Amino acid sequence: RMCRDTTQSDLLQDAWAAVLRCDGSPVSGATLVVLGDDHARIQGLVTHPDARRKGHARVLVSELAEWLSSAG
Repeated sequence: RMCRDTTQSDLLQDAWAAVLRCDGSPVSGATLVVLGDDHARIQGLVTHPDARRKGHARVLVSELAEWLSSAG
């Protein structure tokens, strides 16, 4: 079962740590590094072994892309 719980973010200078949670437990995480007004990089994408192959990383990347798009 795939979950779409809220992505949590914390600002670390020009980098954001994002965590996707399912039923309150972290299942996937990534770091988003903002490199300028029109460039960012997602790095360090990880998924808990028990949650792999269920689409969690895809949801997290999609949420980050949507957030970047809405931020301008």
